[in-house]
Amino acid sequence: MRTTLFVAALLVAGCQELPQQQSAAERRNEEIRARSEAARADLQRVRTYCQDLFRDARLDPIRTKLGITSDKESTFEMLIDKTKVDDTEKPALVLWAKKKEQCHREDIAHLRKFSPPNPPEYATINEAGFIRFQFLIADLHNGAITYGEFSRKRRELNADTRAKMDEVRHLYAQRSAEARYRAAQLANDARRTAALEEQAANQRYQIQMQQLEALRPREARFPRSITCTTYYNMTTCD
Repeated sequence: MRTTLFVAALLVAGCQELPQQQSAAERRNEEIRARSEAARADLQRVRTYCQDLFRDARLDPIRTKLGITSDKESTFEMLIDKTKVDDTEKPALVLWAKKKEQCHREDIAHLRKFSPPNPPEYATINEAGFIRFQFLIADLHNGAITYGEFSRKRRELNADTRAKMDEVRHLYAQRSAEARYRAAQLANDARRTAALEEQAANQRYQIQMQQLEALRPREARFPRSITCTTYYNMTTCD
């Protein structure tokens, strides 16, 4: 009889705990939904912020030369443009580079804040890609490449960055230590590539400065003769 009462008590206790367990699961689902909604709202905030940045009329001199907001705006004419930046366009290009950096900072902040379900390597790969993008802008500004070359290289760079991020997502879906190690390697490779391109960009800039210095006119290639005259304790030279 006592055994029967004990079993009945356990069943009653189990029935009482079930609603609590369901309530905990519901709360967890609610948290996930709330986080997803917050992530979507923040992403929209970033997009609106960047769109407002690029509406600046001071960017108009280069607006038909390259995709202001993204490479998706690049037309066929932009891809085959053989012209280089002229002096009237350089201020707009510098301003655009600054605005792209402002937009990028907000984008990275969003990725880091809402990294799940995005893997942490997302932000690293994104940052490395943007560093390489800045070098492209510098090459365009310094006359090392044409507008068309810039648009093509930019498209290739973005495609490479997106491919790496997609691969990281695929690796994380495998839920294995080996896959996560491979994802970390991809992020490190992206960072290393950016560092190598920075070194190459600095070398190109130094060579360009040396070439400009060689073309700069000199007043005299040889030192002229100097005549000095001393009068008491004063010396003057002509």
